[in-house]
This record gives sequence, structure tokens and C-alpha cells, in this order.
Amino acid sequence: MNVGDKINYKLPPFKDPEGNDVGEVYINAMENQEFPTFINYTNATKVINMTPNNLLFQGRTYYFSVVLKEKNSDFMMNIYYMTIKINGDPIDPDDLKPPNKTEVAMTITSLNYKSQGSINFSMPI
Repeated sequence: MNVGDKINYKLPPFKDPEGNDVGEVYINAMENQEFPTFINYTNATKVINMTPNNLLFQGRTYYFSVVLKEKNSDFMMNIYYMTIKINGDPIDPDDLKPPNKTEVAMTITSLNYKSQGSINFSMPI
């Protein structure tokens, strides 16, 4: 994939072959792997949505799993491992900062119903 692509992948239908339980599907992080935050799964439509929209995803490979299981069983399941490679060269987050600039964090410390409040900055600006 490329940064900016949008792919919707519809999973094939799944049901319990014996017919004695309900099949369920979910996506899961893999052990010791960063879960790709640009992925989500819509259970109602059985669609995996992939939208890598940040340059920081570029040049990286992400792994996750699709799990098919019987709802009332902890051991009747099939796991399919998925890999997504984002094309391009990896980018260091510091390279995206403008030159001679400092990153400043801010928090809204109070906010009322009339949208009046105060903002606290991590350093004087």
C-alpha cells in the first residue's frame, strides 16, 4: 500500500460448520508487534478498512491477525495472519518538524458551557 490509499476488504462469510454455535470474527494485535492504528474492522459489514494516512506509516511493515471462532468456545478458532507493507522510505518524526522550531504541548485546563476556559502551554510562547 501507499500512504493515502484506502482499501476496504470484505471478509468471506463465516459460520460454524456443525451449526451448533454462532461464528464470530475479530481482528487482533500480534504478540510483540505494534498494531496498525490505520486499520479497523466493522463487524456488521465484515469489512476491514485500511487507511494509512500519515507519512509516519511509510516504509514500515505491520502485522495483525484475523480470528474466526465459535462464540461459546475458547479453543475452536482459526487464526489468519495478515501483513501490510507501506511503500516508501521510513521517516523520522523529527524530520517532520520545521527547522528551528520547538514542539509545544497544550492542554485545556478548564472549559465551560459557553466555550470559555483556559489553555496551559508546556513552555512560554
